This record gives sequence, C-alpha cells and structure tokens, in this order.
Amino acid sequence: MDASLFWKSVSIGLAVAAPVGPMSLLCIHRTLDHGQSAGLTFGAGIAAADLSYAAIAAFGITAVSSLLLAGTYWIKLIGSLLLIVLGVKIALSRPATDLRESVAGRERAILTPSTINSNDPINLIQ
Repeated sequence: MDASLFWKSVSIGLAVAAPVGPMSLLCIHRTLDHGQSAGLTFGAGIAAADLSYAAIAAFGITAVSSLLLAGTYWIKLIGSLLLIVLGVKIALSRPATDLRESVAGRERAILTPSTINSNDPINLIQ
C-alpha cells in the first residue's frame, strides 16, 4: 500500500470523526476572540458539565434522572432557544479588538459553557 494513500485516508477519517457541535464551535470562537487561555477555560467548563452528566449516569441517581426525563421537553426547548440566541448574538457581534480579559471574565468563562452545555439538547438525549 502506498504511504501517501494511507496518510490521506487517516486525515480524511480524522476530519470526519471530529465531533464539531455547537459547543465546540463556541469554544473555537472563544479561542479565536480571546486567546488560548480563554479557550482552554471554556473547554474546562464544557468538560465540567459533561462530568456532571457522567456522574449522574455512573452513580445511577434515579431521582435526578427521572426529574430530567420528566422535564425533557422544557429543558430541550430552553436549551435550544439559548443556543439560538447565543448563535445570533455571535453572528451579529464584531470580533474583539482587546484580547485581555478581566478577572471577572475569567471566573465567568468557566460557568458560561458549563451552563450552556448542561442545557444542550444533544447531551440530554444521549
């Protein structure tokens, strides 16, 4: 087998397998606008929300699970609307010219993606 064909196949496979969803697009946007540290902080917030869902699944908290399932429609609706509003806001905003963040921005940077990812409909149905 030709080595170049192998590496082309690997690169196409990685490009197709890369999960680019709404949260990863927000993370890329935050990284491009505010720099690498803000992107890493945003990614940590996403991971924190995923960790909370994984902990619920792993420990089998049926009360929380049944509560989430009972409110699935509203959680999906609110999460979808939040993502739409955030997407429109990002689409209409100008890129940041000042890449420095304040201390309050760094504290908020980890809570924002965690909250958004907790309401992401894709996470709720998995």
